[in-house]
Amino acid sequence: MEDLSNLSLGRLICYPDAAVDELERRIGELRSLDVSGIILGGRSLVDGLPILGKGCTSTVVKAVAHGRFYALKARRTDSNRASMDSEAQLQVTANSISVGARLIGHTRNFILMELLEGWFVSEWLHGNPPMGELKAVLTRILYDCFKMDSAGLDHGELTDASKHIIIIREVVSEGGAAFKPVIIDFESASLKRRSRNVTSICQFLFLSDGGVKAPSIGGVNRERLVEALKAYKARPSRETFNSILYSTGLMVGQ
Repeated sequence: MEDLSNLSLGRLICYPDAAVDELERRIGELRSLDVSGIILGGRSLVDGLPILGKGCTSTVVKAVAHGRFYALKARRTDSNRASMDSEAQLQVTANSISVGARLIGHTRNFILMELLEGWFVSEWLHGNPPMGELKAVLTRILYDCFKMDSAGLDHGELTDASKHIIIIREVVSEGGAAFKPVIIDFESASLKRRSRNVTSICQFLFLSDGGVKAPSIGGVNRERLVEALKAYKARPSRETFNSILYSTGLMVGQ
């Protein structure tokens, strides 16, 4: 933590303008979250230093707190958002229905959450996973979107979910593991607009040029899917959602 007082290193948590006063305030916020250090690593760069991610409103670094590793999301100093409060509350809503990375704590400028190490959904799909794993992951993604729709929580970014879903490998039994999708990034989410998660994710996965092609999972009926999505949009329910699963080949029997 002492190293972050250096302005060049401070930009890891105070990007892009690590002014002394602002940096000191942010270090104080990290101490209130019991963050004891930052670990370099990831695919994005800040001043040549690797971090987990860098977007228009925030950066994400790997952090140590309570003796464990977490993901730490930091509000950019040039962000159009005044604080991380709204995103944190939306993530709490997602967590209440078992969706999203588990939120540990937050302050005005930071969100400390469960660290998810895996693949972005597009990377995982392009790796040609076995059919059973592919169907299980796609079904879980659609169910999570249905749960968010039922809770009135619209993610807002799932028409291009390439970097908004992470596929992690979790141990399910001794010597066994399974892939689990986790929807991330609730900074554009809302409880005030109509929730369109299922229709958005189906557009991304099955109907867009970059989505999952029908032969890759077998049984996708594009015309039937479009009709099922129209019915779901008009009357969101478990019945109309199941029709979507049938039309994608993820559920059989109808």
